[in-house]
Amino acid sequence: MNALDAAVYTRLAGGTALTAHLGGTHIYTLLAKDGVKRFVEFGIQGGGDEHITPVRRKNQVVRVKAVSNVSKADAGSADAYAESLMLSGPLTVSGWNSTFWLARETDFETVEVDEAGQKFWHVGGMYRLQYDK
Repeated sequence: MNALDAAVYTRLAGGTALTAHLGGTHIYTLLAKDGVKRFVEFGIQGGGDEHITPVRRKNQVVRVKAVSNVSKADAGSADAYAESLMLSGPLTVSGWNSTFWLARETDFETVEVDEAGQKFWHVGGMYRLQYDK
């Protein structure tokens, strides 16, 4: 797990309302464990180093989504908890200065159906983070 992943995980896993809603600390980077039906998943979607200042600076987009086999509303509730946590203050990324920009830029929702016909609703957002050394 890289430093940004660790920072996002720590932020989300520290939310008691979110973990209670999920039925545990079901928060994963990129891929949930097999068999988990309600979870939050996150990962870097784009961006990287900006070369506009003398110091190293990152401008990245992180996807954070809630997934539920219960309903779209259930996934939406988990997403609301995650959004509140993500926007609760600057994010501390180990080895870097705290984020100086953190905003939810885009919302999304989708549903997928597995081979057994079970529906999984995905509700989440894309967050832009900017931080430097």
